[in-house]
Amino acid sequence: MASSLLNTGQQVGGSIGLAILGTVAWSAVASNTKSAIAATHGAHLSATAQTTLANHALAYGFGRGYLVSAGISILAVVIALVMIRIKRADLAGIDPMAAPVLDAEADAEAYSIP
Repeated sequence: MASSLLNTGQQVGGSIGLAILGTVAWSAVASNTKSAIAATHGAHLSATAQTTLANHALAYGFGRGYLVSAGISILAVVIALVMIRIKRADLAGIDPMAAPVLDAEADAEAYSIP
């Protein structure tokens, strides 16, 4: 059940996150494009100028999207650091390089055939 909850959380979080980032990026592109059009006062622009304005708007919008994704990543790190509460006392006496100790009697009971 825990595995299914983890997978579901990842799928839902990924889809919601992508939707938020896409909305932020394309809203910034649209806003920058409208501002550029308003700044030219409706004058007819050459194809090169139009391409330049469109490229600038895309760069600006996706730059905003990357800033939002960086903020989300920082928030995730902060939440992880706050939620993980392992103290040095909890780790005292644990040797990570030690081999696991097997309890032969418990294993025999667990795998015995009635």
